[in-house]
Amino acid sequence: MARRHIDDSTPTNSLVMPDYTGGVRGYIPRDIPYGDPQNEAMGGVPMGDYPDDLIDPSDFKEVIQDCHDRQLFPMYHEEDHGMAVRWNQNGLPYCWAWSATIALMNIRQAAGKAAVALAPTSLGWLVNWSSSGYYLNRTIAGAKERGIASTAFVPDIHSRNPRTFVPGWEDDALKYRTGEWWDGQPGSDLHVIRQCLTILRTGSPIYLAYNWWGHALCGIGMLFDETKYLNVVFIIRNSHGEIEPIELSGNRMVPDEHYGLRMGSLAG
Repeated sequence: MARRHIDDSTPTNSLVMPDYTGGVRGYIPRDIPYGDPQNEAMGGVPMGDYPDDLIDPSDFKEVIQDCHDRQLFPMYHEEDHGMAVRWNQNGLPYCWAWSATIALMNIRQAAGKAAVALAPTSLGWLVNWSSSGYYLNRTIAGAKERGIASTAFVPDIHSRNPRTFVPGWEDDALKYRTGEWWDGQPGSDLHVIRQCLTILRTGSPIYLAYNWWGHALCGIGMLFDETKYLNVVFIIRNSHGEIEPIELSGNRMVPDEHYGLRMGSLAG
């Protein structure tokens, strides 16, 4: 099945992704500014501290091609886990939980750990089990602190009632925790893209969000295309039940927030 391509680069070709169907914003813009020591205390590593690591735009084509040739991008690490069913948040404004969960599953596989299907709603404690949006940086910090339970302990992945979970789910979640994470630095569109490609090149997915959509997703790869804005196309895993990832190009592809899980600091 071909990936759906969305290009927002011109007014005459403005194909906006579907609005979030639950009526509630699933993503809330961060409350702790970039560079604040609180983020580092929660495991965030500021990308701005490593400017020499960022990929130069003149190298985009070569690096992106190399990542496909050597299958370095996270898109090559995914296992199905019933994607068509599991990755549908089903009207619940937990895109922040779905995207963090697929990011953790993905990087675990990239790190050579056993593939385990994880349950996004086990992060519901972060919002006291309400039907609510949440912050991306605090979600990663929560997954670092208490982990994400496997579906063996959360049989109904759309349930946000912990009474429906199998006893022992909290101990199970501790096996699957994030570690340190790259805290993306705000800046120009080109600066953000350089950071995102630098993260993706390490095999780490990008945990990203868009203010215009009120939605969090998971970036898993890029394409080089000189006909597109800044010569790149993002490949993104959505949580609206689509089997194939989305290709997103144009002005709106550049995320307002972006984070990357760091490979060598995972639990389990």
